[in-house]
Amino acid sequence: MKYLILLLLLSSCGNQGDDDVMVRKVTKKKDVVVTVSSILKPYAQSFQSIMGVDTTKISLAFVKQDTRTRLAVCWIYPDSTERDIEVDPTWWNGATPSAREQVMYHELGHCAMGIMHRDGHDVNHLPLSIMRSWAFDDDELDNYELHHDEYMNELKH
Repeated sequence: MKYLILLLLLSSCGNQGDDDVMVRKVTKKKDVVVTVSSILKPYAQSFQSIMGVDTTKISLAFVKQDTRTRLAVCWIYPDSTERDIEVDPTWWNGATPSAREQVMYHELGHCAMGIMHRDGHDVNHLPLSIMRSWAFDDDELDNYELHHDEYMNELKH
């Protein structure tokens, strides 16, 4: 039976106050095949190219989430480099391209780079990082598009 340990108290990919990085107590088998959704794969490839990190050991799949609490989650396995990202398919189908990228890059920040949540905002109350504890709203996504390079540089530091 799988038990979950909450690693964080806030979620960037869901609503404020939820969890999006979790540790699974059960480890994967050594010969696990990494499954990658063809729809999610381009986001991992783009992130890998921009950040210069390996995303090939991260499984990417659509799995129903309780979207009242999270839109996506990064699963981490103890004593393993394997990682899983699960994204809610219903949310995905209704999301804008910018929202999809922000959430995927956020989860990849957790799974590929080990980055934890980074809350904070500028004088205009816009998020300083895509690693914020909850997903961007429409105005914040407009800002994300305008300042994409700055958000990517922030992830590297």
